[in-house]
Amino acid sequence: MSYTPCRYAQRWPDLWERLPDDRARRGLSSTLANGRLEGMEPGRELVEDLVARARGEMSAEEFRVKVLARARSRAQARAGTVERAVAG
Repeated sequence: MSYTPCRYAQRWPDLWERLPDDRARRGLSSTLANGRLEGMEPGRELVEDLVARARGEMSAEEFRVKVLARARSRAQARAGTVERAVAG
């Protein structure tokens, strides 16, 4: 079965080129498609981390730590925005 690039592969082809084969490309595309069904819209940084994970360049623990740190940072930024809006 040949691989058809997903929207993220089209947006960031350089990341997909780093993957070793079509099986890995299909796997990442499927992972991202499942996330979209749950309302997730991944940014480049997350996709870079998923590619590094697929290539064995990042452990599961390193990936988990990075994803949680980004989520905390976004939550703190949103909280700061709300606080400024309430104060202003």
